[in-house]
Amino acid sequence: MLNRTTVKWYKKSAEKGFAVGQTYMGVIYDKGRGVRQNNTTAFEWYKKGATGGDAQAQFNLGICYITGRGTQKDEAIGSEWIRKSANNGYESAKDYMRRYGI
Repeated sequence: MLNRTTVKWYKKSAEKGFAVGQTYMGVIYDKGRGVRQNNTTAFEWYKKGATGGDAQAQFNLGICYITGRGTQKDEAIGSEWIRKSANNGYESAKDYMRRYGI
């Protein structure tokens, strides 16, 4: 469990536009670590991190679209984000693509 101070610093980083901080905020809300779990807020943070070029955020955003977690389900858009993540070297995305034939 994260404490409030740690969440505060991640949030400051994210609000300044750092993609990794935005991704961490997505994970924090996705998992409910130090905050109340919120799929919609997690999706929004993942989207910011993904558009900022963070491969983990791209993968997580793709999964959100594929499953409809925090957003409307859209497998085509989700697959695009998974591909971007894999092209940026994220191993989990590469594994996902192999496993599900994307």
